[in-house]
Amino acid sequence: PRQILLPCELPDQVPLTRMLSEQVGRRGELVTPQRGAKMDLIRLANQNAAEEVARATTREERQNKLLEALARMLGMEEPPRRMESYDISNQGADDIVASMVVYVDGRPLKRDYRRFKLKDMEGPDDYASMREMLTRRVQRYADGDEKFVPLPNAFMIDGGLGHVRI
Repeated sequence: PRQILLPCELPDQVPLTRMLSEQVGRRGELVTPQRGAKMDLIRLANQNAAEEVARATTREERQNKLLEALARMLGMEEPPRRMESYDISNQGADDIVASMVVYVDGRPLKRDYRRFKLKDMEGPDDYASMREMLTRRVQRYADGDEKFVPLPNAFMIDGGLGHVRI
C-alpha cells in the first residue's frame, strides 16, 4: 500500500519508511493519524484484533475442555491429542474398504486420512476386516512408515463390543 496507518509513532519511522519504499519500488508513507476517518480505521483494526484474539482463545479453551472431558470419560490421564477413527464399508462380497480418519487436538487432519482396500476376505466379515485393517495400520507404524507415525492416543472403532475386542 502507498500508506500504512500506525496506532502510534515509531522512534525509527524515517529509516523504516525509506526501507519499505525501496522494497516496494515506490514511495510509501507511515502515518499516525490523530483524529478523523483514518483514526477510526485504527480503532476498528484494534477492535477486530481484540475480538479475534478473544475468539481464538475461547475456541482453543473450548477444545481443550472437550478433550479433557473425553479423557475423563475414557479413564485417560491425559487428553487424547491424536485420535484415529476406523470404519468398514462393504460394497458386495469382494469390494471391502476400511477407512481411517485422524483427529489432532480435536480437529480433523485430512492429510493423514487413509483407506485400506481389503483383498484377502472371503466375503463380508466386519470382524476379520477390522483385524486386518488395524494390523496393517500398526504394522506400517512398526515398519517406520512416516505416513503412520505417531500412534494415536485413542482408537475409535465404529461397531459394537466385538469390533472393539478385535
